[in-house]
Amino acid sequence: MHASDGRLRCNIVQVNKKLEEVLTNKNSIIRALQYDVAKVSKAHNDLIRVYEAKLAEYGVPAEQLGFRPLITSTSTGPAGLVAGQ
Repeated sequence: MHASDGRLRCNIVQVNKKLEEVLTNKNSIIRALQYDVAKVSKAHNDLIRVYEAKLAEYGVPAEQLGFRPLITSTSTGPAGLVAGQ
C-alpha cells in the first residue's frame, strides 16, 4: 500500500462525512418547509370556511366566489394544533 492510497482513502472518508452533513441539513430544511406548507394550507382552508360562513349569514352563495380549499392532509381542528416534527 502506498502513502497516496492512504491519503485517497482519508479524502474519501472526509468527502463522505461532508456529504452526510449536507444531506442531513437539507433534509432538516425540507421537513421544516413541509411543516410550514401544512400550517399555511390549514390557515388558508380555515379562512375559506370562515368566509363561507360569513357569506352564508348575508345570503351570498359561496359558490359564486370560487373559493376552493387546498387538498391537504391537515385536519379541521383549531389552528395552532399542527404538530411540528
